[in-house]
Amino acid sequence: MQVGDKLRIIVLGGSLAAVSAIHWIRKMDPVSKIMLITDTNFPGFIRSFLPYIVTGELKPEYAAIFPLVFLKDVERVELKIVKNMDKVRQRENLIEIEEDRIELEVDDKILVASGVKAAKPPINLQDKISKIYPLEKVEDAIILSETLSSLRENKKIGVIGDFYGLDIAAKLAMLDYSVSLYMDKTCYKLFDSDMLNLLTKILPKNLRIKNLDWDMIALDDLIIVRGYIKPNVPSLENITLGDNGGIIVDEKMKASEKVYAAGSAAERINHDLGISFIHLSDNLSIAESIVSALNLKSYFYKFKRFLPLFETVIGEKLVFSLGFSSEILAEHGKSIVSARHHFYISENNADVYIKVIGDRVTRILYNVQVICDKDYAYGLTNILNTLLNNASIDDVIIQPSTIIPFLTDLADPFIATCRGLWRKLLKL
Repeated sequence: MQVGDKLRIIVLGGSLAAVSAIHWIRKMDPVSKIMLITDTNFPGFIRSFLPYIVTGELKPEYAAIFPLVFLKDVERVELKIVKNMDKVRQRENLIEIEEDRIELEVDDKILVASGVKAAKPPINLQDKISKIYPLEKVEDAIILSETLSSLRENKKIGVIGDFYGLDIAAKLAMLDYSVSLYMDKTCYKLFDSDMLNLLTKILPKNLRIKNLDWDMIALDDLIIVRGYIKPNVPSLENITLGDNGGIIVDEKMKASEKVYAAGSAAERINHDLGISFIHLSDNLSIAESIVSALNLKSYFYKFKRFLPLFETVIGEKLVFSLGFSSEILAEHGKSIVSARHHFYISENNADVYIKVIGDRVTRILYNVQVICDKDYAYGLTNILNTLLNNASIDDVIIQPSTIIPFLTDLADPFIATCRGLWRKLLKL
């Protein structure tokens, strides 16, 4: 079925991936019915915008990729808002939504893009830890913003979520709150120890990184859960859940004959390493939404490769990691080679710290870690495209750099670092 076919597509979830997919479906098909079942009044919200709502820098209505009126009137989406996505159930030819039921037709297809929800503390500590505020939806950000405005000075704030909570932790620290960011095991999956050391040097002094200790967390005056999550998956038939609780999808974002999944509700497998993972990236969510939309309309697009992506902003610095760290690669028996360089770019002498990790045997690139000034934001796009297209070290060293007098350097930092990696592998 392609353009003009009158089928119905039911989208479960109000994440960025959900609304982006709807927009792409409408590009191809102005006819089919689209129903969106969501647990937010701000469908299509951009997750990385949530800290800006908390601090009052962004109005909630501007956090979505499209205004709600555009979704209803231009995209012609039938909208149903529910309290909890995990209460939505599909059984044979029915979708049960609280008190409502939707009868599925033979040609109906389902896209699950329901995002994530904050995980709860251990059961034995839930009575002790009562001041917990999740930060995974716009509604969460509004409540947290109101709570912070009434919080007295000199109060301690704890953020649970490893580096996925770094954005809100850094923002609050810059507003002179005393903030603790609690770490479990995620940090070593994102960054090598040398890059971690560089990262800690750019953090605000009143932001302290601590090991996850629930007894210690209970002493904080306010606790934010940001990145300590589990996928917010409805109950569906004939799908497989992965180790992280997401819906296992293939390279086409397909979960079963009639079900697709995208964004943080999906769990994808890196077959080279045998690792399944979920992500919290707006950038990857949009890419996955496009692939899922194209395949819902039978265009047979697929990803060449799945890699986890982390990106955030700390003041004027960008922090970025795509792929798997050295420790993860070593655990899976890979023989790796790495190079780390420090560049000054543009007329501002902007800092770029970049580390590239590749395979000594296959020469495939596994990971790029970057800490840089905002002047190098353009370079991160090239890194994304290069690694997700499964490029090798040899592919990158012959890439041309964009040389614009007095604006760019003779060699892009990523390309230059890959050339250093190639030199390490050169057999003289």
